[in-house]
Amino acid sequence: MSESQEETPRRGAAESGAVRRALGPVSDHTLAEIMALNPTMEDVEVALAYLEGSGEEPDRAGHPLTGTPGRIVGTLQRDDVYRGASAPEDG
Repeated sequence: MSESQEETPRRGAAESGAVRRALGPVSDHTLAEIMALNPTMEDVEVALAYLEGSGEEPDRAGHPLTGTPGRIVGTLQRDDVYRGASAPEDG
C-alpha cells in the first residue's frame, strides 16, 4: 500500500494545459516527461526564465539550476520542437 513520492502529485502541481501554454511549442513526449516531475507553475517559470537568460551570465554559469526547474531545463534542451521554436530567426 505504499505509494512512491514520484507518483503522488505535489501540492500545487501544475496542470498540463497550463504548462503547455507557458512552454509554447513542445513535443507531447517532452510534455509527458515534464508532467511526470509533478512541477508547480513556479518550477516551470523558473526554468523558462533560466532558458531565456534571466540573471547575470556569470551567476548562471557558476550556479547551475537544480531540482525540478533544472530537470525541466534539461528536458526542454533535448526537445527538437522546443529548440526549433526558440531558435533565432534568420533575417
